[in-house]
Amino acid sequence: MRKGYIFILLTFLAFFGTFGIFGQSARAEGNPPGIYDDAGLFSGEEAAELSEKIQKTEGEEDYHVLIVTTADTGGKTTAAYADDFFEAYNGEGPSGAGVLFLIDMQHRQLYISTGGEAVIRAFTDKKIDKMLDRIYEKAADGDYYGSCVRFLRDVERYAPTAKKDPGVVEALILLVISVLAGRIIVFFMTRNQGGSVAAGVNDYFAAGNTQEIIRQDRFVNRMVTRRRIERKDDDDGPFRMGGSSVHQSSGGTTHGGGGRRF
Repeated sequence: MRKGYIFILLTFLAFFGTFGIFGQSARAEGNPPGIYDDAGLFSGEEAAELSEKIQKTEGEEDYHVLIVTTADTGGKTTAAYADDFFEAYNGEGPSGAGVLFLIDMQHRQLYISTGGEAVIRAFTDKKIDKMLDRIYEKAADGDYYGSCVRFLRDVERYAPTAKKDPGVVEALILLVISVLAGRIIVFFMTRNQGGSVAAGVNDYFAAGNTQEIIRQDRFVNRMVTRRRIERKDDDDGPFRMGGSSVHQSSGGTTHGGGGRRF
């Protein structure tokens, strides 16, 4: 009897495990890379164009970009759904770095979720607010594709790109500019001096005609001004990472982000 229960339990787990894997693969196959249009807001052409922009960005940066739409968050808040979705589909799990844009049609809310320390620090609260300002203008008019285009444009603008060493052409240009700048400075210095020799010490002091002036300063009073040093916005703290507010997902991973109703 016990063996029968164990067999039923294993069959049950295997079925739902296979269903979960199939559900994820089906979702991935039904959308171009980086796009998860579960709410059906984009045409096939629009989804393909957004995916192309995402792949271009991911090819230049070392993090993931996802665009998600949904009509059912499964009982989760918009923020929790965005954070959990990013961890499940960024390809690296909770350790993955990147940014996700969610259009939640159930709660009529736009949300941007960030993951990974470098990305969280790059997309500060102020920058996310500016992004949402521009995204909202399109989403409020029902132009969801346009809102995603603006999102991707801002992702490129605020990307935490590492400084790269200049190439050969850039290095030559910098060298030429430096040489020209040096020659210009020397030219004007020579012109201002008029070719004359700088004055010597004897031009300023006549022998036997110098006078020594002695001054005495007396301490009279002291005034001390005290002021409180305010905490900077980019300081780290329990709920901050640089200029970004942070929180933890249901799995305990740190995320930044922000949202707005439309």
